[in-house]
Amino acid sequence: MPREMRWRTAGILFYLILVLSLMVTQVGQDFIRNLFYSFAKADIYQVVLTILGTGLVLFSSDAIGFMFSTMVLFFWEGKFRPGRGGYSSEWLRRTSYNIKDIIIEQYKNAPKTTKIESLHKIFEKQWETYNPDIFLTFIWQFAPRYIDDWDTRKYSSFFTDLSTITGMFFGLVLSALIIWVWHMGFTLTHLIILLVSLAWIYMLWRNAQYARQEAWQMVDMWIAGFINPRLRKILNTLKKNNDIDSE
Repeated sequence: MPREMRWRTAGILFYLILVLSLMVTQVGQDFIRNLFYSFAKADIYQVVLTILGTGLVLFSSDAIGFMFSTMVLFFWEGKFRPGRGGYSSEWLRRTSYNIKDIIIEQYKNAPKTTKIESLHKIFEKQWETYNPDIFLTFIWQFAPRYIDDWDTRKYSSFFTDLSTITGMFFGLVLSALIIWVWHMGFTLTHLIILLVSLAWIYMLWRNAQYARQEAWQMVDMWIAGFINPRLRKILNTLKKNNDIDSE
């Protein structure tokens, strides 16, 4: 799906669920039925279509899609609990290596090769307090561009699916509240809409988790190839053999 379209699916599905849920209520069905028997139905049709079209244009815009994605990113980044979210938390909890501890430990165990070690004392005291994301980002910058792009696409799919789920969830909740407050009357069709939406949400959730899993596994694989000497040797050999075959 084109990138400019992926962020709009949340707003579009939110709008479709909301409108469809209101249309199939008892009040909505009576309104539609009256349209066919109205003497001024041409004017009414034009007004209704204008309202529906305007709503579709509004909720299919990037602004609405950005609103739903912002909700997802708010919880992902852990804004309500600083230091507990984002990529650093994701990688630290799921990958096999603690990059910060490994770098600091290897640095401490490395032989001193300079007579001006005193210049580094302030840095050596401070860097143990650095956010682990600093170390992860520093290591990740050495990853090849095609690996970085692949990982970015996976996480983008993860966020897109969660944003779409958010839009559908709010569409279901808001339509139910409107119907209940205004006594518009639930029908059997609402149960069908709910079941179809829940099935769709489940599939989106599974796809999001698969994309997320593959993304952090790629990060784990790259870090292992960067740090683990035995794996790095194997990967370099495979790359060398592949270069020879391509020639």
